[in-house]
Amino acid sequence: MVGDTMIIKNIPKSLADFYKSLLAELKPEWNVEIIIGDYNLYKLGFVEEIPCSISLNVSCEEIYELQEEILDMEVTIYSNEDILYKNPMDMTDDEKKIYKKLKELEKRYNKFQPLENLFSSYLSINEKELKY
Repeated sequence: MVGDTMIIKNIPKSLADFYKSLLAELKPEWNVEIIIGDYNLYKLGFVEEIPCSISLNVSCEEIYELQEEILDMEVTIYSNEDILYKNPMDMTDDEKKIYKKLKELEKRYNKFQPLENLFSSYLSINEKELKY
């Protein structure tokens, strides 16, 4: 990784498009580009999808902050897990409000959690090259 450009390589085009759309929603200020890889591999039938790379102009710190944001969602949800599994008939009005907020947060977490996996994988593979 050189400067503030991170390139995540060898991603099928459909996944690259998926990650880009998630990032556009969660971090619209980030510059995310999909770089088409060796189209001939796809054309010749060696791969099922066009190989791509995702180029991000962000710092490691920004990636860590994104991961932390996603992990905070998970912690909030599961630290209140008892409410999620409580019978709604047995809930107080306050618990019902909390339940509703937790369900919304859980839906958001499930949507963006693949980004945390993507970056965790990338960072663990490239940690020797990264500057801290």
